[in-house]
Amino acid sequence: MKNTGFIDEQSHGVFIISTTPFSKDGSIDLDSVDSLVEFYIDKRVTGMTILGM
Repeated sequence: MKNTGFIDEQSHGVFIISTTPFSKDGSIDLDSVDSLVEFYIDKRVTGMTILGM
């Protein structure tokens, strides 16, 4: 089966929807985004959805 990168009826595993971290001034905290992505990778999630960027 070809991997299209899309979630479909054959998909399985843990797919997370990440929070968007913000700095006190309201800007996106990119260092924290990196930390979150590394955390999810370390936990071996199947896929990630990163919104709000």
